[in-house]
Amino acid sequence: MALTAARAATPETILQAFGDPDPDVRRLAIAAVGREASFPGGWEALDRLLADANPRVRIQALTALGSQEQESQRCPRLISATQDPHTQVAIGALDLLGQRCPATPDRTQILLAFINATEASSPDRWHRAAHALTALAALSPETAFDHLQVFASHTSPFARTYGARAASMIGSQTGSNAEPRSPYVTGAQEILKTLAQEPVPNVRTAAVQGLFRLSGHEMDGNLRAQLTQTDPQLLQTAADLLQDTPNPQEAVPPLLQAFHRLSSEGKETLRDPRMAILNRLAQVGDATDAGQLEPYLMDYDPLVAERVAALLSEWTGQEFSANPEPWPETPVPTPGELRKLAETRFILVLEGGGEIELRLFPMLAPTNSARFSRLAHAGYFDGLTFHRVVPNFVLQGGSPAANEMAGDGPHTRDEIGLLSNWRGTIGVSTRGRDTGDGQIFINLVDNLRLDHNYTLFAEVVRGMDVVDQVVEGQVIVRISTTAG
Repeated sequence: MALTAARAATPETILQAFGDPDPDVRRLAIAAVGREASFPGGWEALDRLLADANPRVRIQALTALGSQEQESQRCPRLISATQDPHTQVAIGALDLLGQRCPATPDRTQILLAFINATEASSPDRWHRAAHALTALAALSPETAFDHLQVFASHTSPFARTYGARAASMIGSQTGSNAEPRSPYVTGAQEILKTLAQEPVPNVRTAAVQGLFRLSGHEMDGNLRAQLTQTDPQLLQTAADLLQDTPNPQEAVPPLLQAFHRLSSEGKETLRDPRMAILNRLAQVGDATDAGQLEPYLMDYDPLVAERVAALLSEWTGQEFSANPEPWPETPVPTPGELRKLAETRFILVLEGGGEIELRLFPMLAPTNSARFSRLAHAGYFDGLTFHRVVPNFVLQGGSPAANEMAGDGPHTRDEIGLLSNWRGTIGVSTRGRDTGDGQIFINLVDNLRLDHNYTLFAEVVRGMDVVDQVVEGQVIVRISTTAG
């Protein structure tokens, strides 16, 4: 890592590290190559790493393969990697196949084989099929459209989200202005309109983003309608997309209503969508709307109160000052409570029967350890998912809406110590300083670049093999406890 950071990893050193017995040394050696055109040891060395026994090495080798310029060498190897037994390796290869290889009949058939396989209809084995669909949407939109409805009506909302993304890619194939829209383009846009009315917010959000990409402010009426929903990510998306709307006055009432509705929940973790709405109101509102925001000068969130004060001052030309009334700070656990946390193991039971056992660090992160324990004992995590899986980086989960914006109500402060983000350590997901919202992440590799920015409150003591097999959308059935 140090040699890579210093740009001092020579080809000789990298070649030596390719043969190291530690898989993460081999992985780091591949990362040290970066995006160089020539791979140390050539195609023979890269082939050896693509066949490595450890999936973390194979995933990193795929990244290196994707940066190679020789299409005739790159694409057959990507096709071979799509058959990898490890899901994350296979879907990584499928993604690269859509991005880095031209459409040919044989590649189209390979992707269709994945789409037509059992993964497309099974509620928990859709991943390869969904990634094959988005790859096919890039290579052959018309062919992908024939299979789009399977995903748009899939039992898994995660698969339907991929359907919305593929529909957006297909619908964007508009050709020149002189050409009429193809039936499959129009059909994809109609599917997006249907998905934009979905009950699951993540599917709806992906569809709204796709429609805006295709239609721009022609769909502002749809965006204003989304502001009646409750999901924070969807509300933030709608507010952001209404930037420069040609009908500003029509946007003001639904924005204000959404802001009032979110504020009434009293959750500190709703700061981001509330700030997004205020930022849009600053653009579309005026002094006649000031009375509706004045009460929020005393908001429980100091940043929101300060933004309201600046907004009112801008609108009216008068000076307004924030006078926030924040919620009481989270109490620090007692020494006895910390000792009990240190003696307790938490076991995440996953759908499919896998178990991940955790040990907390209550002396290093007392308030965040205590909150995790409180939520676990209350059954908060039961039925939630790992909604974000980034190979060779992190797993993230514990969101009631399976997205970045929904979490437990109060913020927790950062508790950053000297412990590094080694593989298997568990941290608190945040969106800025002191904004912990109950979501957690598990480091899949040594992520030392995260040090001193995120609270680490636990580590995996059993079940890293289970962690390595987790896929997007996998459910946390329950969290049980046992004596350490």
